[in-house]
Order: sequence, then C-alpha cells, then structure tokens
Amino acid sequence: MRADAPTVTAVLTSSETEVDRPVQLQIKITGDANAIPPNEITVDGLDIRYTGQSTQVEGRNFRFTYSFSYSYTILPLKAGTFTIPPQAVSSNSGTLRTPALTLHVAPNDDGTTTSRRGSGSGSNTLDEKKIVFAELIVPKVSVYVGETIPAQIRIGINSRVPHRFIDLPNLSGQGFTSQRMPNPEQRLESIGGRSYEVVTLQTAITPVRSGKLEIAAQDAKAIIQVPRRGGSRSRSPFDIFGMQDPFNDPFFNDPFAGVGEQKEVKFSSETTTIEVKPLPPNAPATFGGAVGNFALTSDVKPRSAQVGDPLTVTATISGRGNFDRVTAPSLEDDRGWHTYPPGSSFKADDEIGI
Repeated sequence: MRADAPTVTAVLTSSETEVDRPVQLQIKITGDANAIPPNEITVDGLDIRYTGQSTQVEGRNFRFTYSFSYSYTILPLKAGTFTIPPQAVSSNSGTLRTPALTLHVAPNDDGTTTSRRGSGSGSNTLDEKKIVFAELIVPKVSVYVGETIPAQIRIGINSRVPHRFIDLPNLSGQGFTSQRMPNPEQRLESIGGRSYEVVTLQTAITPVRSGKLEIAAQDAKAIIQVPRRGGSRSRSPFDIFGMQDPFNDPFFNDPFAGVGEQKEVKFSSETTTIEVKPLPPNAPATFGGAVGNFALTSDVKPRSAQVGDPLTVTATISGRGNFDRVTAPSLEDDRGWHTYPPGSSFKADDEIGI
C-alpha cells in the first residue's frame, strides 16, 4: 500500500489585528514525521517567533495519519497590510511550500501606529507600572493633632498576569498611630481598560504631633510570572526553553505561550503629605484629647423617685472621631448626690471604629 504524499497547510488565528496585539500562525505538516519546518520567518514590520509544536493522530479503517503542527506567534510592530510569503518545508518527497497569508494590522486603541515594544532583538523588560499598583487614599490633608481620619489602601495586579500576593503593605511614616486593619476586601476592577485584581484595606490614622506628616503604603509584595530571559544563542524551532521571548508575556493571554519564570515584585504607593495643625489654645481642664464631631444626649430612669432611690443616667455620645480619648461626662454640681463610677460600652458603625 502506497503512503499518501505529505502535505502542508498554514493558517492564521485571525487575519486582522492591531499594533502590539499578537496572532498565531500555525503550519501543519501531514504524512511526514521527518519534515523540517522553517526556522526563521522574516517579514518587515512583524516579529515572528516559534512557540511550540503538537502532534495529532487520526485513524480510519486501521489506517493512521500523523500530523505535526508548528506554532509561531506574530507580534505586529506597525500598522499596515503584510504578506507572509510561502515558507519552504523540507520533506522526504522534496520541498513543500505553505500558501501566502495576508495580515491586516490597524493602529491600537490609542491610535499608536508603531510598537512600544521595539524589535525582537531588544529587551523584553516588562513595565511593572502596567502590572501592579498601590495607592493610599485619605479624605483630607489638613487635620488637627489627635484628629482621626479614615485611610484606604488599595493594591492591584493585572488579572491577566499569573500572580499571588505574599505580603500586604504597611503604613510608613512617623508622628501618627493607626488602627488595626480588618480583613481585606478582594475583587476584580476595570482600570484604564485593563482588568485588575484589587485588594482594599481600611484603617484610620491619628496624628500625635503638629507639622507635616508624610505617609505611604509601602512594601506590598507579590509573585508574578514573567517571560523567561534567554541568552544570545541562536534559536531552534525545537528549543522553546530559555528563549528571549516577549510573547510569553501573560498580558497576551497566549495559549501557545512558552515557559515563564517567577519574579518577586515589591511596590509602594506615592507619599501623601498631611498638614497637622495644633489644637486651639485655652482648652478646658477636663479636655481629654478627643477630636472630631460629636453629639451628646442623655436620659434618666426612673423619671420620679424618693430620697435614697437610685437613678440611672445614660449619656450617649455619637459622631465621628477618636472615641478612645472620649471621657465620661460628669455632674457639674454633685452636692446632694452620691455617684458611682460609670460603666461604658462602644459600638462602631464601621469596621475601623471612627
């Protein structure tokens, strides 16, 4: 029985794309396990890299056909219409040629017509600012000594990059105290057209001295997967390990991407400056340091009594501020009264208790 002659086909995953958005080229050889695919494919304006191979077996009536697919990732470096010329494939029956393919490349979303990544021979350093971020959000930057203000810390990692958080940030600076941070909230958010996994922490800070307070959320740590950096040796279509290959960048969500390496990144927010003012002069002698917006209501039960009967006076202080410095109110004139040490309880209406 005579074996079928080997054949070759070539297809693009899409004939239309934009600058810096990769597409896949697949060359499929059927009927010749020893066929040699092209090592280099050169087209001006396109950076084409080999990314791997796969094997398929098809059987019919006890006859089996083997196909070998070779995948290449194409990164458009500029806008235009490009022709990928026929590629020569050496086989046992001679030289086979792939069909010519046409790729239409449009400017990217912000109108850029040339790649920011440069040519394939350049560095594949990733811009960490597009991968991770940290920010500290405070509602006001002018406060009094002892005034408690809420603070929100947000850290995020591009959700298309394989990652895991290993350390949450700490507040850095001097001249303030901070509340314990409750359990963080984690969710996906779209920021600037990119999807990020965002972790949000709530706390509160209280300045303890006047002057300028400089504070930042520092030293968040995460492990991310980045493209593997290779040496300067020549590339082989069968050597997918150790290549200097920016196409393995997880931003591309490339199903044919090669092996990446893990990298620890540490990132911090920008520094926020808070102007801390001293308290107004002539504070009353009973002032305990509570600063904020407070309201006081009181109630007494029972409303009628005889001499010697106990009365319960309940004073309720509500508002926002540093309740840890609030002291119990006292009778201005306790003549004729026998008082007992007060008890107290505190109920917060938010997670940080201000």
